[in-house]
Amino acid sequence: MGSRDTTRNGELMVEPNKSLEFRLGIDFRPDLYETNRQDWLNAAKVEIAKKSEAVANELLKYSGELKSLENIQSLDQFIDDLAQGILTGQSEFAVEEKLTAFKEVGSSGMALMARIQNEKKLFVEKSLSDLYEILPTLVPELTSSAQERFAACQKAVKEMGGAVGAKALDILDAARKKGLLRPLIETAIFKLKADEPKESNKDLAIRLTNLIESELWLRENHDASPEKHAERAASFFRKHLVTADNFGKMLSKTTDAKITTGNAVTLLSDPAEAMQKRINLIGELAEGTIEVAAWAFGEDSSAELITNSLIKAVQEANDRGAKITVRVLVDGKTSQLSHYGSCIKKLERADTNGGLSTIEVVRSGNPKRPYDGSHCKIFAVNGLDREGKELHASIMGGRNYSDHYFWEQGVENPTEEWTDMDVLLEGAATAPASSAFRQVWNREAKNQDRPDIQIDEPRTGLVTRKSASDHGQENVAVVSDAPGTHRDAQPSNSLWAHLVVIESATKTLDIPNAYFVNFPAVREAIVRAIERGVEVRIFTNSNVSIDEPIVSLPILAELASLQAEANKIDSDGLKIYLKSQEANLKPGEQTLHTKAVVADETRWAVGSYNYHLRSEYLEAEDVVIGWSDNPNDSDTAHEIVKTLEQGIDDGDGVHETGEKYQLADLTRLESLIQHSPKILQRAFPLFHLVRHNL
Repeated sequence: MGSRDTTRNGELMVEPNKSLEFRLGIDFRPDLYETNRQDWLNAAKVEIAKKSEAVANELLKYSGELKSLENIQSLDQFIDDLAQGILTGQSEFAVEEKLTAFKEVGSSGMALMARIQNEKKLFVEKSLSDLYEILPTLVPELTSSAQERFAACQKAVKEMGGAVGAKALDILDAARKKGLLRPLIETAIFKLKADEPKESNKDLAIRLTNLIESELWLRENHDASPEKHAERAASFFRKHLVTADNFGKMLSKTTDAKITTGNAVTLLSDPAEAMQKRINLIGELAEGTIEVAAWAFGEDSSAELITNSLIKAVQEANDRGAKITVRVLVDGKTSQLSHYGSCIKKLERADTNGGLSTIEVVRSGNPKRPYDGSHCKIFAVNGLDREGKELHASIMGGRNYSDHYFWEQGVENPTEEWTDMDVLLEGAATAPASSAFRQVWNREAKNQDRPDIQIDEPRTGLVTRKSASDHGQENVAVVSDAPGTHRDAQPSNSLWAHLVVIESATKTLDIPNAYFVNFPAVREAIVRAIERGVEVRIFTNSNVSIDEPIVSLPILAELASLQAEANKIDSDGLKIYLKSQEANLKPGEQTLHTKAVVADETRWAVGSYNYHLRSEYLEAEDVVIGWSDNPNDSDTAHEIVKTLEQGIDDGDGVHETGEKYQLADLTRLESLIQHSPKILQRAFPLFHLVRHNL
């Protein structure tokens, strides 16, 4: 819709999403809509909120006299609706009527708005006071020694159970329901005279608020706690011993996995190879489908490379009269954040030269489940290659599409070097991998009233184009999960898959996972493995390599607790390796992002599943599980372990290239906890509160 050359009441009428400055006299760039929708919307909400008279007047019209705080959410919703209406150009005359109210409001509207803001402030202050009264250890400024700060933090955590924890949760939940949780968290954090800059504190407050909001929502909407999942798993494994011989049977018994045989599997630990494999597969396809699921597409060289390759494939197919269908599924909330939107918009708006070939994009989102996300990572190519032969290949693992995961394209020494893993599947396993993508796609399409696609495509052959003997003949199963489905009754498919691998270990167990947050089912399975005499190695992020600082202290606390428990069983039963990074880099620039587990160097799982509650309750996830009938033929398991071992610091005091993981004993872990930033120690009891009261 272009600009409208009409008048109404003597006032020029133009398209809403191009006329905010004209209508409200705002010194503000509406063209930001073209580059970043979320930034534009946020700016619009701020400017509209400044017109407090109109907001108050509209609130009066819709809600009547405001007599309690119960209508505070109506105010926020009104601002949201108004900004969205202007932004999208929908309901133009409704928007115009709302904007007209700006000229008609009087002093009563201003007074009401002031009252609303004052009541919000009083509510936050009262809630904070109540929280401090219940949890007095949160009150001190924590300016004492590291040992004393750690002791206060431990004491606060111990107070989280029973009636004390329930009262604290009620305070937080009341703030959440009134839309005031973030001001409450920000006030608590800013009261601390921390050594971090204010912007760092604000970012932490936002992340902590998001975490607490989602887990309070979980507490209200899910019946099964993580502890109940752990109990169910422990009960199952008491009755069923997992062995190398019955591994596939146990996997089928606990998940809905379809097991396939004779697959060629290639581990993709090198980021350049992982990208090149994708580009090659796109270029080889002459006709068929390319299906890509990811949590995010960035706005950098790696995202541009994959985006341009997909567009080029469709354009060239149309030029030669062939049909290639590209489907891209991304997490809806992430795609609206800064630095994650331009490539998705480019795919949505791509000029495909007309013809049968198309690009379809779905951004996940379910209004009934506001905290859900789409975290699965699948790259599936199916059809005919340039020689007319069948082409079926799938890549699954932990990588999204940005320079974090594939490293900056064309740069010899990139600074952001995340560690991750994918596996390339060729053979019968490509069928369930493609089905996993299509199940997620159809679920999200249904939320948006879009048509389904066929889950299982007919295939005339699934023989890998490479000799299976080149890569070993492996049994492969693929499992996936949707947020909010069967998980109240039992653990997710992804969790069961990891547990079955862990329970099968008799000699060694290697677990690289990005976010090793307290997770009872996994923790108990690891303890059982140590009790069986299994040598367990955990590879995870340190406080400097983690990309999400809010979880660094919970990770360290869980690892220290687990190490202390393991030492009581066998002092050599558990070794924990923390990811290091170069000293001149910002925290999180060399993060470990891998999510895998390997038992006895023969059975393995790789996928998108993290050891934290979002993966279990709120995210769509997927996992590939592999093993060989011949233990000496498990190439993928050997390669995963070899890759991990190559990154272990040999302890010679020289940090050589490639040495990424440093052994951290209990003393080292406790020292890192005690010297964690004050702000994180203050936030940790609140994190612990919601995590342990689901």
